Amino acid sequence: MNISVPLVHINHCYLVVDTDTYNAIRSNSFLRELFAHAYEEDNASDENFSWKGYYLKGENTYLEIFAPQPEQDEFAHIGNSGIAFGTDEKGDLSRLQARLSPNFPKVQTHSFTRMIDGGKKSWFQYLINGTDRLTDYLSLWVMEYDESYFVEPGNISRSYYNSKDYDSTKLLKDIIEIHINMVSEGFERSHEFLQAFCMFESKDDRSCSFYLTDFKLYISTVNDTHSVGIKNIVFQLNKEEVSQVLELNESIFKIEKDKAVWQFSPSQKF
Repeated sequence: MNISVPLVHINHCYLVVDTDTYNAIRSNSFLRELFAHAYEEDNASDENFSWKGYYLKGENTYLEIFAPQPEQDEFAHIGNSGIAFGTDEKGDLSRLQARLSPNFPKVQTHSFTRMIDGGKKSWFQYLINGTDRLTDYLSLWVMEYDESYFVEPGNISRSYYNSKDYDSTKLLKDIIEIHINMVSEGFERSHEFLQAFCMFESKDDRSCSFYLTDFKLYISTVNDTHSVGIKNIVFQLNKEEVSQVLELNESIFKIEKDKAVWQFSPSQKF
């Protein structure tokens, strides 16, 4: 039986930066007051897994910035990065798993919970190819919000999830591009898996690119782990803005007409 590929989008991404850069981002008034609804938040999935991050919310997508958190392996090292793709229609994640399973026998889905008012609540389902960790520093998964998470079930879209935090009067609309560096091991594994549900654009020995209807991902290979992780994030803005540059310790944030580009310095410490 030929199962069509469900429509997959970018949901969010995360990046671990050094503590000084995290504090510079968290305290920047332009990001908080003009660029996006931005806030710091503590989260926990259960009694054993918790994290604190700085969040910048768009209409459909969002960015998580973390300082190193040694107690959690995913967020322990500067440069650790994660990219979450997502579906907007109930059941699409199951259909994607059925589509991928013949060629990816390790594909599996799991549930992720969130601690709310002292109890665990189903948050989303996620699909991984054996593990979400493509390498020691990069996680990749596809997710679908759990209908029971919402007060009014029926809509599980990214925009519905973000609606309580998204502020259309601010500049940020959505993440539209991510540029990431990885060593050859991660390059080959990610290319194979991404090609199964993204539209493939180009590939050579050192780079490849993929695109979805509203997003592009550029991957480059590097020779050492000191340069791995997310390097650039490009945002679509709600309106054109006067060009400006913010130097936020080890990152540079640039406004260029109706786009913003956030560049992160390579400082991985494996």
